[in-house]
Amino acid sequence: LVPFFGRLRLRALTAAHVRAFKARKLEEGLHPNTVGGMHKVLSGALNQAVRDGLIPANPAAHVKKAAARGERPMRSLSLEEASRLAAATEGTRDEALIVVALRTGIRQGELAALRWEAVELENPRKPAITVRNSADTRKKPRVTTTKTGQERRVRIGARTVEVLKRHRARQREERMAAKSWADPGLVFPNTRGGIRRRRFVVDSLRRLLEEAGLPTDVRFHDLRH
Repeated sequence: LVPFFGRLRLRALTAAHVRAFKARKLEEGLHPNTVGGMHKVLSGALNQAVRDGLIPANPAAHVKKAAARGERPMRSLSLEEASRLAAATEGTRDEALIVVALRTGIRQGELAALRWEAVELENPRKPAITVRNSADTRKKPRVTTTKTGQERRVRIGARTVEVLKRHRARQREERMAAKSWADPGLVFPNTRGGIRRRRFVVDSLRRLLEEAGLPTDVRFHDLRH
């Protein structure tokens, strides 16, 4: 914010300046959500200036949310493509992660925060996953409620149950071989048992897409579609 607004006097700041700032950031390639976060910080500071009597009104208050210009459209895999991706994961550490994402539509952050206590595999009639939390893993991992703030129960089929059982057995072996393991409750942790960072999941997905002969620009979020 400072390089753009730093030389402006507070009382000279207008909504047009705020709109110009947001337009520039979008043109630089920042995601609309990131630009929206910048707007929120600026607006919060200006609200404080209003409360302090430095300006009569907040010029950022009525500037619209950044439009999603240039945002990539949602891409969905065909059944054949999804099958090829699932086949490429067989026997890998991320087999269960990708299969569950494809077959349930559970979001990446929700899978990062998923715990074994929320996975029902032993009930042959009603196996399910209860989604209670989500993890923001872009920087320092932070666990919060789901996007809607509510938990939901997702039914899973027999083939997904088998994949998760193999994954659980493989994870037990990995945990026993590790010098330390941060959290035995996570279903899809990193190699030390902690919450796995987003970029490592993205890198793994890209390798698997390449192995399956699929475009490597498919996003993890696209799997749920």
